[in-house]
Amino acid sequence: MSLKERINRILPTIKLNPFRINGYPPFQKELFLSTEEYLMCKGTSEGELDMIKLAETADQEDHWTHFEDTGFWYHPQIMHKTRVDLETGIIGMGYSTISIKKEAAKNMGLGEDIVEYHIHPDSFIDMFHQHNPPEKKLPRGFYKTKMLPYPNGADFKTTLNLPNREHRIATSLGITSYRIHTPDIKSDEDWHEIIMDCYLNTELRLSELQEAFRDPYNSPRDEVLAYGIIRNLNRTIGDYATIEFTPKISIEQKT
Repeated sequence: MSLKERINRILPTIKLNPFRINGYPPFQKELFLSTEEYLMCKGTSEGELDMIKLAETADQEDHWTHFEDTGFWYHPQIMHKTRVDLETGIIGMGYSTISIKKEAAKNMGLGEDIVEYHIHPDSFIDMFHQHNPPEKKLPRGFYKTKMLPYPNGADFKTTLNLPNREHRIATSLGITSYRIHTPDIKSDEDWHEIIMDCYLNTELRLSELQEAFRDPYNSPRDEVLAYGIIRNLNRTIGDYATIEFTPKISIEQKT
């Protein structure tokens, strides 16, 4: 079935590049935040760069389902959430949506090789600092590399609901993919302690940097640090989960 035939088959149920959503111009070519469903067709790296760019400026998390075998990017109908509980000190962003079923996606011609993406935006740091004033000596990059590139407890629970799919997070630093090996979910507090320990113990050697970057000397420092933290995380939680990080510079080199 040709791309045009697949699109014509899908159009009755999904808007293809809708004329206007949230004030965006017609024939939008880049992935964008919305509460409504829409569909685009572009390469994996191109879509990932769209999300990395969004993560720099977005004020909410958002979610896309990508079909790598056809190039479709499906944005479901979604509700954005922000949680601030001053009594418990819990602050977070999130979303709620209904994930498309594999059989339904196949019947609609969307594809079968499914990857679930969502973003962790930089704005979470600002929201966090509104209620937790930052220490003056710590740069913004500290909070970015410590808080954003990793799945949290809610993200891991989503993988249990959709165990046979790839799951990835986009941040302004790059793309993180993750999978769990046991349903014994750790609490967010446990994750915070694990990540902080791995952050403090990060030591980067040139040979390991070369695995992640073609030119490690020209790589942004925060991307390098995120790579090192995730390397240490995998040493610590290898029996529980595996996390992989692809820095923005590596994705840019693919396009």
